[in-house]
Amino acid sequence: MKLSIFYIRSMARGLMRQNYGTCMASMGILLVITLAFSGLQQTFLFSDTQGLRALIVTLLLSLLSLAILSPANVGSKEVLCDVASSRETKAGKVLAWYGDARKIRQSILLQLLQSVIFLCIGAVFGLLIFGGAYLAGMDYVANLQSTDMQKQLEGLMQVYQLMFLTIVPSYLVAVPFLPAPYLLAQQPEKKPWSCIRESRRLVRGHYWKYVGIQMLSMLQFLGYAILISVVCSIFSGGDLNTATTSATLLAQLVLYFSILPHLDISTALFLNDVRVRNQVKSEEMGGESL
Repeated sequence: MKLSIFYIRSMARGLMRQNYGTCMASMGILLVITLAFSGLQQTFLFSDTQGLRALIVTLLLSLLSLAILSPANVGSKEVLCDVASSRETKAGKVLAWYGDARKIRQSILLQLLQSVIFLCIGAVFGLLIFGGAYLAGMDYVANLQSTDMQKQLEGLMQVYQLMFLTIVPSYLVAVPFLPAPYLLAQQPEKKPWSCIRESRRLVRGHYWKYVGIQMLSMLQFLGYAILISVVCSIFSGGDLNTATTSATLLAQLVLYFSILPHLDISTALFLNDVRVRNQVKSEEMGGESL
């Protein structure tokens, strides 16, 4: 039976409720690790570093981010993939990825490959769109450098519009590579490049279905973010800093304890469904050839 987007999301919600403690514990571990690294990152980025030293610090932080966050990210996906497959699991699997040198290496290499792919895609579309707009007469650079406040604002809005036009096609091209961490989580013995190739193969023919699953999660988060912003603005007493800080914290909690686990389980169910249908299709083709 072909599973619809809404049925997959409904199944994911039910599985998340049945395994609520495990899901929340795994995401809690991921959130703590992320926040700890974020605090470290902010400390160094806002330190008194300039020029070459600042560049070296930024590069080291990027490498440290890969080493620290990649295993936790894949480990949390392993827990949620187990939930999607109705297997016994525990939140401690997130930390277990730090105890295996091979798993650490595989997760870091996969994250690095994905980052390079996404950067290349973004750079290509960025050059095409920003360069094309400049050649077409949209002089956003001159507007940004102008002393006229109105022109600066106009230039800033033009840059935002071009960034949006860059992000949308970049995301659509990058979609087939997004499930790769789930494949590594399900089969840690696989090589990172094999996960990326299999990710493309599985998404092929089901592209818009996977885009739909992701878009619904994004819209859900956007709705929560707007609601949180309104509530925080009301209860902050007009203090913009307090409202922004509170809204950011609450949005992050909603993201980690509602949106992401739901999306991860939905993605795992999507991949399981695609594998089953590909197997059935292969068997049918084999039967016809006989």
